Amino acid sequence: MCQKYYFVFLVTFVLLITSVGASLISTMDEIIHSPLLIFSILASNMPSASHYYLSWVATQWTTHAMDLTRYMNWIKYIIYKFSNGDAHYAKEMSEPEDQDFYGIGARSARFTLIMITCLCFCTLSPLIVILGFINFALCRVVFGYLIAYSEVPKPVIGGHFFATQLKHTQVGLFIYVILMTGVLFQRAPNTYPSIIACSAFVPLIWSWMKFERRFRWEALPAEYCRDSEEGYNVDPRVYVQPELSEPLKGPQILSRNMMESKSDASEKQSGGFSGILRSLSCHGPCSSKGAQSDGQMSLEGSQASFIGNYATQYDSVPGQSGVAFQSDNSAQGAS
Repeated sequence: MCQKYYFVFLVTFVLLITSVGASLISTMDEIIHSPLLIFSILASNMPSASHYYLSWVATQWTTHAMDLTRYMNWIKYIIYKFSNGDAHYAKEMSEPEDQDFYGIGARSARFTLIMITCLCFCTLSPLIVILGFINFALCRVVFGYLIAYSEVPKPVIGGHFFATQLKHTQVGLFIYVILMTGVLFQRAPNTYPSIIACSAFVPLIWSWMKFERRFRWEALPAEYCRDSEEGYNVDPRVYVQPELSEPLKGPQILSRNMMESKSDASEKQSGGFSGILRSLSCHGPCSSKGAQSDGQMSLEGSQASFIGNYATQYDSVPGQSGVAFQSDNSAQGAS
């Protein structure tokens, strides 16, 4: 969430500052009363600032070099070591870096700002494309070292930052189309070039809607990970639940069941059922000879009746070597 707000702030007061002018409120009021005015506002002010943004992109190389030195962590380390005298304590207090500015979300917002700046001015000043390429090449070297070898490892929460960067890049494409439509409308001898440029909104809006609705990036479908035999590479320095680091194994479906209908197949799924058995098998005492010797785990009392209420046609539950079922809903091996 902070990445989104930070990105809006950067775009407003860095990229669009020449168009905003002296008052953001007055400019927004003009656009609200006349929405088409945004084309002429961007086309009148942004092209004249193209050389400024060339220098601005090149200046970012210096900030990346400063980030490589980790000067803020070094300053905090010196202060705590001087005040306390313990180097280990100073090292602990100087880590991690300030997440409000050096965090993944803040960095992602700044990198996306540089990206859309290069996109917006790539036609008006093509040299900015080369400068942007050099900038991101330096980012690959600098932050590839910092994140992998120098900074404290951060807990991985998925691709939310990257997906948000893609959405913000699409916002930059909207700004680029608005800018070029206004520029062509003002400088072209007729309106045909501006109409052609404005038609780019059609595929852009379609791609935006497709990204929002059709891409399943927040959760991996179960059919793609259920039968995975590969374990996850877990960082030993970060706490992870043991269950999350184990490979997932799905039910062993017999070949005769593969031709059945989807409704029958959905009723025979045993993923959640295996979880119930795993939790119940540790609560009650189990016989050590009779049922265990036959590969069946005994369930006592209410547990056996509870499991017997579930209708299933499986002879056994995969992954649960101690539980076997019959089609008559009775739990075998129950004492």
